[in-house]
Amino acid sequence: MTKTNDSTSGDDVEEKSSTSGTKTTVQSARFEIEKFDGMNNFAIWQCEVRDVLIQQGLVVKWERLNAHACSTIQLCLGKQQKYGVMNITYTKELWNALETKYMKKSAKN
Repeated sequence: MTKTNDSTSGDDVEEKSSTSGTKTTVQSARFEIEKFDGMNNFAIWQCEVRDVLIQQGLVVKWERLNAHACSTIQLCLGKQQKYGVMNITYTKELWNALETKYMKKSAKN
């Protein structure tokens, strides 16, 4: 096992050798992702961004916040109003569905 300091990023890098190969562990890593400009591969860019979000714990946090927001909105609906939107799991989609169905078309509310 070798532990070094990566002078370019300041991260501690630990390498372990085994019979199956070398594994590298990076703690407090800094990731650089090329901006998506419409010309590079979207699928690769999307995967890289999601990986960084997961490493930072933001995907789990977002999913939890989204679930809480949907739950709060649905708890504020009557049973009949909830029935049409109870399977919607994304806050924006839920909000838009309610707005489309119940928002008056005129300014005279």
